Amino acid sequence: MAAATAEPAAPQDVVTAVAHKASATATSWASKAVQLPTRVVRALLSPSSGEGLLGLLPEFIRSWLPGWDTERDMPDMAAEQIKEEFPWAKLTLLQADMSSLKSVRQLADVFMSAGTSLHVLVNNAGVLAPGPFALTEEGFEQTLATNFFGPLYLTLLLAPRLRASAPARVVNVASFGEMFGKVHWDDLRGAKLESSGLRAYAASKLYLIMASRELNRRLRGTGVDVFPVHPGIVSSPGESKSDKRYLVSVTAFLNARLHGQSELRGALAPLFAATEPGLQGRGGAYIGPNQMGVQLFGWGGFNTGYGAPPARTYDTPRYRCPPSRLLTVALEDQASTVGR
Repeated sequence: MAAATAEPAAPQDVVTAVAHKASATATSWASKAVQLPTRVVRALLSPSSGEGLLGLLPEFIRSWLPGWDTERDMPDMAAEQIKEEFPWAKLTLLQADMSSLKSVRQLADVFMSAGTSLHVLVNNAGVLAPGPFALTEEGFEQTLATNFFGPLYLTLLLAPRLRASAPARVVNVASFGEMFGKVHWDDLRGAKLESSGLRAYAASKLYLIMASRELNRRLRGTGVDVFPVHPGIVSSPGESKSDKRYLVSVTAFLNARLHGQSELRGALAPLFAATEPGLQGRGGAYIGPNQMGVQLFGWGGFNTGYGAPPARTYDTPRYRCPPSRLLTVALEDQASTVGR
């Protein structure tokens, strides 16, 4: 059987093929240029897009950035979805309203009665500008209740189990928004704030960092470390749900669209604090994207830098707010409410 042989391409055919390829490439770039305005709008307006404007750059350019996550999107995974992907996972779903100390106590009682060990507690629940000013049933401003008093109460109720399970860690998710906060000594509950916007949010995160530092001091030597963490600016459904009557809500929404990381990258700082072996015994360190909190268009560099908490959470003359006093007063205020 005679073997078929291919005819060599004529020079003019090669030139034509190259011309067609160049034309196709030019058409592709032109098409992308035409689509760019639409892509920009989508990146800015799409809730939980996790893109930021750097997401519009070609992949080969993004891959040069240190700490860039090439797989940006991560869907929400409820307990059943986790079990589907990881059939061997043993999960028990316990729910509580973190703005209600009564609900938090019920959750803690259920957990303690199960006799389960507890090596890591991540306090990640939080709200920003949840709505018009409102007090909880127990008399706390709703933001402070959810972001600070609820997680603090849960930590204290579970502290005996944490100590018994040592080595153990508590990770409190804070925010660079604490830089706008101040300690309201005459109104730690926030009942007189008359707003559930920036003042309440910033105060809640400042209190959380201060309480983390003092709680870590009190637990020193027990094998339990407490870490405040700053996840960076994260594009999540939270900004979309916040009350847009507050300027901070609008600003947070726009920042999340411009600079927001994916939820996966936002989780790196808490996960690092919870699992990194080298952090054992180094509780009190403040973990986040970088020392300055700088983040541009979805890239915050490495999310696992750590150091001392911001100086404003120390015993500074400007605030006159020693963490030990804040925690003591907060616990007394809490105890007067729940009787425990």
